[in-house]
Amino acid sequence: MENLYKDFIKSGNWYYKQISSNFYMMFVWFQDVPQGETYYNLPISTSSEYTNSIVLSAQTGTGGEKPITSYIKNRKIYLNNQNKTRENYSIFAIVQV
Repeated sequence: MENLYKDFIKSGNWYYKQISSNFYMMFVWFQDVPQGETYYNLPISTSSEYTNSIVLSAQTGTGGEKPITSYIKNRKIYLNNQNKTRENYSIFAIVQV
């Protein structure tokens, strides 16, 4: 556990690391996420359309009042911004590949 934070690969806003033979840990920051549902490509390849994952999202701006929902499907991360304005979000995910 003490070395878990070391040696991440950077790709755009993504930071990711393989933590076992079939799991990755990922962090990303998205700026100006529009209202409604939008998606972003993952920085890694997954083996199937449906991926086991844990996705935690947190707003990093000050304007939003409602939470965001997020999930991974079809090799993409989907975000549903329920606010009326564009917001910034930090995402943490553990993804099975």
